[in-house]
Amino acid sequence: MATALSLASCLGTDEPYTAGFVFIKPTANVTMLYANNTSDSIIFYSYGNWNLNTSAAMGGNWFSVAPTSGNGQVVYSLPVSFKQNTTGESRYGELRFTDTAHPGDANATLYFWQYATRGDGSLGNAADVKAISGTDGSHYEFSYDELHRPLSLKVSKDGTLLHSLSLSYNNADSILTVRD
Repeated sequence: MATALSLASCLGTDEPYTAGFVFIKPTANVTMLYANNTSDSIIFYSYGNWNLNTSAAMGGNWFSVAPTSGNGQVVYSLPVSFKQNTTGESRYGELRFTDTAHPGDANATLYFWQYATRGDGSLGNAADVKAISGTDGSHYEFSYDELHRPLSLKVSKDGTLLHSLSLSYNNADSILTVRD
């Protein structure tokens, strides 16, 4: 009986609690981005009140998230904004979510890793190709949007226009439309 009482005194007196995070997006701890990606989002559920600390490596303050704190028992969708990577080097950012009432027990770390290359494979600090001329009389002219994605392509040979393509992007649905 004396042994049981002495062991019982070692039991914690904390009330039971639920803490932690359920991430819907991203589905992995590391999210890979191209140099010309400028937005994403984090969707999660927090059991308790939370705060978010961020740090960026290589390139300084190249991303932002808001808000950086919130209440528990809520589903959040946090927009994340990125600057285009024109450093010529890949870089990463760390986001650490912490339950404010139980920081040692409930926390999660996510990373954004931004490549040095754009989605088309060119370096983020490379100039866009405006025109290409072939020795056979062919000529190609390109135009781009602010994310360095092609908007138009004109193909001609010996001064005769063969194709005039226009490209449009629907970022919400990830749809690319090409018209000739």
